[in-house]
Order: sequence, then C-alpha cells, then structure tokens
Amino acid sequence: MRNDFVFNGKRWLAESVSGKGQAELHEFLDANTKASTTKFSNSPTIASSWTRPEVGLIKINVDADVSKGNNMVRTGAIAQ
Repeated sequence: MRNDFVFNGKRWLAESVSGKGQAELHEFLDANTKASTTKFSNSPTIASSWTRPEVGLIKINVDADVSKGNNMVRTGAIAQ
C-alpha cells in the first residue's frame, strides 16, 4: 500500500488499510505461535517464522512517512 501511494499516487480507504493491517497481524501471530507452514501450488513447503538475530547482531526495522500537507516527516525504528 505504501509503495502504491509513493510510486503510483494511489490512495486507499481507511477500511482497506485497517483490514490489511489486521490480516498481516493475524499472519504474524499465526507464524509465531506455532510451527506454521505455508504451501504454494507447485512449490516446496515454506516455514514462516521470525528468527532471533545471532548473538552480537541486532535486527533493525525502520519505516518513515512524509506528509506534504503539513510539512511533517515521521520515522520509527525497532531494534531487536
């Protein structure tokens, strides 16, 4: 959704964004609460789960938002 907006100017209804967020949350919880596997047709089984970084390494997830309407930039980061 973000890339569609940034690169294609596509706008999404709030209900669509919320629904997508909920679907991704459920996928994340499912992948991290049990040994979950996802099967794709004609593809091998793929395990979906978060993996802890190796000792001495830190995983960093970042995101940013630019709002032209009120000249604001918001950033966020999570280090694990």
